[in-house]
Amino acid sequence: MVLASARHPAMLLYLDNMQSVGPRSQAAERAARFDRGRERGLNENYARELLELHTLGVNGGYDQADVEQLARILTGWTLQGLPLAEAAAARPQQGSGLGERFRRQMMESGLRRAGFSGDAPYGFAFRPELHEPGGKTVLGKQYGEGEAAGRSVINDLCRHPSTAVFLATKLVRHFVADDPPPGAVDAVATVFAETDGDLLAVSEALVGLPSAWNLESRKFRTPQDWLVAAGRALAVKSLPPRVGGVLRELRHALWAPPSPKGYDDTMGPWADPDSLMNRAEFARTVADAVTRSGTDPSTLARVAGVSSGALATLVEDRSIPAAERVALVVGGPDFQWR
Repeated sequence: MVLASARHPAMLLYLDNMQSVGPRSQAAERAARFDRGRERGLNENYARELLELHTLGVNGGYDQADVEQLARILTGWTLQGLPLAEAAAARPQQGSGLGERFRRQMMESGLRRAGFSGDAPYGFAFRPELHEPGGKTVLGKQYGEGEAAGRSVINDLCRHPSTAVFLATKLVRHFVADDPPPGAVDAVATVFAETDGDLLAVSEALVGLPSAWNLESRKFRTPQDWLVAAGRALAVKSLPPRVGGVLRELRHALWAPPSPKGYDDTMGPWADPDSLMNRAEFARTVADAVTRSGTDPSTLARVAGVSSGALATLVEDRSIPAAERVALVVGGPDFQWR
């Protein structure tokens, strides 16, 4: 999975690896003739996220030197089949002292040499002329040159002990508790390491955790989780396009996290007063729509686990309009938890 994502056009574009050029590569040497010998081209964005978010984790034992060496290994991992205009737009615009027309001609010439044209199939390509020559060292291990070095370092990072702990921690945090129990993390990490990352075995280990079924271990629903849960509980068949706007108001817009790290997986960012008020208001909007089709507030309350207390009493009070009672359940405290 990590190798597939590293080669995917979306990742190569989003984290700029298609722009990364080895400082001593053939392409950099050619560019230096028109830029007074200034070293340029290396982009560390993807290498940093590969270590910090996709494998070892921020406390996984690497340092800045490892980031730089990994970035050098991954130079040349780029795209082919990208139209010249789009490729030029994706590259940073750096002044070179040349006239704009000549600069663009040189850029397009370089892009053609790098394989950007409409003739080749669109997708991953390894371009030796962009690749940093010579050996590199990541986490104390030496790697050679070429695409094979990138594949090798990714395999090693995936099998690193820190990766097992990092991924186990994320899984337990997502499914069990914001503060992952150490014993649960150790159990999942052990299975990951022993099965060489078999995700089925890891999932079974996660389901088998006693803490996963502890009633005191529960997770606060993110806005997307809450919206999907509401739709399922209310038997909604489809959602209108404006749901995208609702999620933006709830600060959980589809496919638009604030950083490469993604959305936060803990309660804090989603349980502030403003977020809860927005959920309550949207619950009323949904309730007004669905109760016209006969949603029974009492049945919904039982589905949501509301069986006693003041909220249960209000839901059974037929002097309150049905839509308001549905809104009380969907916007109430019990429904905010998985």
